[in-house]
Amino acid sequence: MIHPDAVFEHVDINQARRFVDLSAIAQPDPQVLYVLHDKGKVLRAWVSKKGKTSVGASIKPSVELAEELRKKHQVEEVQLIDRGSYHEYLKKALDLKEAQKLTGYEFKERSKKLKTSQGDGFLIHPPRENYEYYHYVDRTRQFVAKRLKPDCVFLLGVHTPKEWWTSVVLVFTGGQVTYLSTFEYFPVEKLAGPDSGKTHEELLKTAAQAFNKPAFGMFLPQEAFEKFGKNQWRGLGETLLLHS
Repeated sequence: MIHPDAVFEHVDINQARRFVDLSAIAQPDPQVLYVLHDKGKVLRAWVSKKGKTSVGASIKPSVELAEELRKKHQVEEVQLIDRGSYHEYLKKALDLKEAQKLTGYEFKERSKKLKTSQGDGFLIHPPRENYEYYHYVDRTRQFVAKRLKPDCVFLLGVHTPKEWWTSVVLVFTGGQVTYLSTFEYFPVEKLAGPDSGKTHEELLKTAAQAFNKPAFGMFLPQEAFEKFGKNQWRGLGETLLLHS
């Protein structure tokens, strides 16, 4: 999504660090039921935040069973793991010959895909989304495609009553990011009153005029942004999207 020749400038290092640090609080933390079995014979069952539990002496792995267990045990995710399939997954995921052929990122992606391609032998329900450093890649692409225009400016401003806690200015050209900044891009007088709706509207107008593109923006308090970060794996929610 980022153009190879994208320009990065006017970046406030403290705001940038806070944005990156969102990954520290955005780690998926669902309540998970794990069931380890040997061709259906249950070896162990436990819930991530509660400990050992019971699902019976044997199971027949399926999406339908996983959904039934999810509701019964009141968890958000179920993993039905066959011991043999798990060992096969580890053998492939840790193959050093494959590691030598790929970059670190490619090898990591390969391992993630292997885990979700074991069928009923390593069944994760509901299916996990594709994420990188707790950033949901596919969902972000869908957001850009559905709610923004291929050529536009997008502003994300996170504020306290007194300051911009973190911010991002993204310029899209042909659906790719060609320019990135924090709100350091704007004149100081435009940034007064970070929690003011009038300020938000003025920033959108300024961005639209400066880049000669439609401008969209999300402006929210720090507390709301962090709450979203902690729960983002559940979905984008209904955060208001403004536009010029």
